[in-house]
Amino acid sequence: MARLGEEFSVSFIHSVNISPVTEIFQIQDGQIVLAALEFETFGAGMPTALEPGQELIRLPDGGMRIEGFDRVINSLRFIIGHTTEHTLHIGERHIPLKSLDAPGQPVLFEVIRFNIWQRPR
Repeated sequence: MARLGEEFSVSFIHSVNISPVTEIFQIQDGQIVLAALEFETFGAGMPTALEPGQELIRLPDGGMRIEGFDRVINSLRFIIGHTTEHTLHIGERHIPLKSLDAPGQPVLFEVIRFNIWQRPR
């Protein structure tokens, strides 16, 4: 569980260019916000131009990171892939999505609010 202001990410193998991609999200004002994208190669399905306010950063391992998306995602849904290796990263925890359900099934991420006397379902 990510908390307000925390970052979490989902990494996967891109289905078209068959290379690793990591989408980085933050919890801001009760919403999920796409903050950045890391990838190794340009290709189909990957950004080809920066939008206003975005910055391309070259990573030491040769990959790239685009920061400045600041795109609100009301509900974030991933379909567990057979070969995409979707993995949720929260702090030091790495959770393969296929450990949550079978390939082909959706996994939904939403921000929920509860007080300390309640537990999320």
